[in-house]
Amino acid sequence: MPTLREDVKKILEAKGIRIMEGVLPAIECGPNTIEFACSQKDRRQIDTSAIWEILHGVGGQGLPTAVEAIFTAVEEGEVPIGAEVIGVGGTGNGADTAAVMKATPYEQMLNGPKENRFDIPEIIALPRSKIRYW
Repeated sequence: MPTLREDVKKILEAKGIRIMEGVLPAIECGPNTIEFACSQKDRRQIDTSAIWEILHGVGGQGLPTAVEAIFTAVEEGEVPIGAEVIGVGGTGNGADTAAVMKATPYEQMLNGPKENRFDIPEIIALPRSKIRYW
């Protein structure tokens, strides 16, 4: 099932925006835990659902969706590691969240090379009233 109306998709593609449909989300198909560095010597595992719950608490449904879109784009080879890209997400009613994020592989978001590590330097749009599905 397409996520965008065909007329909207055509407008975005005409502006050079890549639309990924039909790809498996990196997080949903990724590991249940990932490693993170507590210090230079200490590495631990963290449950990935905790990360998404924090993003959900900060940005409602849209922020984890926007972040996941970027992780998926990296996994699919659509954006280079280390590039600053904009992820967009929202509710079933449309996109209401946009964030600039440094593209990084999902598994390395908390322990990858420092210059490519997960970073959201800017939140462009975030709803003041958030929809909670759970």
